[in-house]
Amino acid sequence: MVIKVLGYLIHEDAMLQHGLKNGIGTDENIYARSSTIDNSFLDIAARGGVLGHARWVCVNVRGELRRCIALANNDRDDLLSLPPREQIDQLKAILNTKAEPKWYLYD
Repeated sequence: MVIKVLGYLIHEDAMLQHGLKNGIGTDENIYARSSTIDNSFLDIAARGGVLGHARWVCVNVRGELRRCIALANNDRDDLLSLPPREQIDQLKAILNTKAEPKWYLYD
């Protein structure tokens, strides 16, 4: 079975910049940078109302690994159910997008 996730692609650099701008972390070394990116995801998920309903995962887009805020998946062994529409709309507002989430190959 091919596992897919439904979510939004997010560039790691955009997450890093979000963290730096909001005082969430630093980029002084690779570990601090990684922590800042992860904590930025937590901040965006919390403000977007999907914390606890979303995961920060890697997906495969045309052979390239990308990061994604996953809102649901089709994995019967580790199911991530789609949050309510209100929460998706709140996340869309935080991400400043009108686009609906898309399906991506989980990697």
